[in-house]
Amino acid sequence: MTEKNELIIRSEDQALEILNLLNNGVGFDPAIKVTFEGWPKLTIRLIGEDFDRSVPTRIMPAILELQKQVYRLYCRTRYGDENLRKLTKEDRDKLELVVKVDKGSSIFETLLSEPLVKIFQDATSKMTPEQLTMTLIGFGLMLTGGWGWKVYNNRKSQEHALNHQVELSKIELQKQQIIAESIVAALHQGNPLIREIRDENDAFKSDLLSRLKPTDQLQIASENTNPLTISGAQGALLNPRERKQASERFIDGSYSIANIGLEDLDNTDLEIRDSQGNLIRVIIHDGALNHSQMEILKNDGFGRRPIHMRLLVKESGGRITKAQLISINEDDIG
Repeated sequence: MTEKNELIIRSEDQALEILNLLNNGVGFDPAIKVTFEGWPKLTIRLIGEDFDRSVPTRIMPAILELQKQVYRLYCRTRYGDENLRKLTKEDRDKLELVVKVDKGSSIFETLLSEPLVKIFQDATSKMTPEQLTMTLIGFGLMLTGGWGWKVYNNRKSQEHALNHQVELSKIELQKQQIIAESIVAALHQGNPLIREIRDENDAFKSDLLSRLKPTDQLQIASENTNPLTISGAQGALLNPRERKQASERFIDGSYSIANIGLEDLDNTDLEIRDSQGNLIRVIIHDGALNHSQMEILKNDGFGRRPIHMRLLVKESGGRITKAQLISINEDDIG
């Protein structure tokens, strides 16, 4: 495990051993370099009529959200916030998850060790090497361990009063306890990141399960444990959809322009980016802006500086589902 001043983590068992030591206050020699090799690896098998070396489009948003989790983790540890706009092309290339799709049913396999090494090497946050190692190990364990998915299943079953509890072995209960202790230890050190990672991992699992058809099945492989199987019908019970009325409201903010196109003869189709790097698709109805304002958008918006805009947005479930540009502040343009 330790070679030439390197602490090489190659398996879940090694990761748990190190995490347990960190929970108990054991520190690192400053000369030790932590790296990951062949672990963590997420392997998901999807079974159903749509899965035979193919990836239905309904599944891809969940996979893309996992990629965003890696990006956010990098930004938090390197820049101290979640602003994805700070990522360079080189950052994105090195952090990119490569998903392997195998034959038979669809098997999604992605190796997370290289992105975690990149995160560790580039981290410049105020976290100590011990805190950073604890955070990255926690990310890998909670996402890729089959027992972690069992814990998720049981937590959701209890939340919705379902009889879908899965029994954990003695070893799996010990693993759960180590993770719980690491969250508490991190919070005591003023580091809420591991708890936030757990919540984001749960959101990824919920999103993926909610995209399955009732007869589909999802299997999670894990070291030294039997695969966990969750059907699409069970996933729907674990994540019941709340029916929420869409609401409209005005929002004001500064946005940069990513793209402008013509949707039809009467409307302009606009893509803008907020301060967090999120893209919002906006419609500008004919006559909403005067000629000089439209010229500002087309000639001065790209890559110059953010433009202050007022939008009328429709939201559902906390997400913007539709946006219309109402006005821009011409005084913002130099």
